[in-house]
Amino acid sequence: MPYRLVPLVLVLAACATPTRPPPVDRPDLYETTDAPIPFAVRQLLPRGVLPSDVRVRANCYGYAAGGTVYPVLVPRSGQYCI
Repeated sequence: MPYRLVPLVLVLAACATPTRPPPVDRPDLYETTDAPIPFAVRQLLPRGVLPSDVRVRANCYGYAAGGTVYPVLVPRSGQYCI
């Protein structure tokens, strides 16, 4: 009986582990902004990412983490763009 729970625990652990999206194309075009970061973008940022890490390109938002720029994603959709 306990051995039946092991696969279930592994599947649930895999679902709970957040993964980063693939990096954006042309990260060199993303720039910091002096404009206020929209509330929705702040809410969609992963834990540990500060508003100062947010980058903008053509009103589409990304964030810098570990020297790479990742898109700010809308759940069940694509990149957050205004």
